[in-house]
Amino acid sequence: MRKSLTLLVMVLTVFLPLPGSAAAAPVVLVDGQRLLFDVPLVIEQGRVMVPLRGIADALGAKVGWEASTRTIELVQGNTSLRLQIGNLLAMKNDRRLQLDAAPQIINNRTLVPLRFISEAFGASVAWNGATRTVSINRVPDEEPVDSLEKQVFDLANAARAEHGLPPFKWDSRLAEVARQHSRDMRDQGFFSHNSPDGSPPFDRMNSAGLVFSAAAENIAVGYRTAEEAHEGWMNSPGHRANILGDCEYLGVGVVYGGEYGVYYTQNFYTPQ
Repeated sequence: MRKSLTLLVMVLTVFLPLPGSAAAAPVVLVDGQRLLFDVPLVIEQGRVMVPLRGIADALGAKVGWEASTRTIELVQGNTSLRLQIGNLLAMKNDRRLQLDAAPQIINNRTLVPLRFISEAFGASVAWNGATRTVSINRVPDEEPVDSLEKQVFDLANAARAEHGLPPFKWDSRLAEVARQHSRDMRDQGFFSHNSPDGSPPFDRMNSAGLVFSAAAENIAVGYRTAEEAHEGWMNSPGHRANILGDCEYLGVGVVYGGEYGVYYTQNFYTPQ
């Protein structure tokens, strides 16, 4: 799964078109395991096209087919996708989406765009041009976010205890500020401390009625577990400094979904 974390403003935009079909065929990994197909992969409009049944089975999606309209239906949990052969428009639940490459039938096999299908079902997709490898990582079965948030909180306090520091206190208002920022990053498709309207975390805390003498924020995306997110922060000097810093309160907000699969926000503050 694609993973990122930041304590500074950072927006990551990566688009790497695939080379022409004369190059070696791409390798597809799902959760680190190579996915084998019984027909050659096709590259269309810079997108890897894969057999429908192969990717659907790998992602745990059920497949339906309407022969009269040549329409594919994929269902996974509460997410339904409808794609039509040769059509660049698709439906995700009741939302219409534009495709870069339309589904097609070649030699009686239905091929669909790998990235679109994977990301529509909440998986992250990364391309390694050096090895021509597509890595798909799925979000694990979603445990309740309050449980995941508590794990992040407890891990921070465990790290503080190892360094002889007093534990953070939980602040529900601060947690809701953090949770809302995670939602905004997921729903509006950005990864930054600043919201799209330019407001920094400190403005969001003030808007929630939190008056502070010190405050900080850590964010991360794509980590499959609380332990992985915590380890990522602790291996980064700036994030580590926030976790082992002087703030008294910590609020954690985690949400699932979106481009990265899972979004984490830690907000720290000391009341004024």
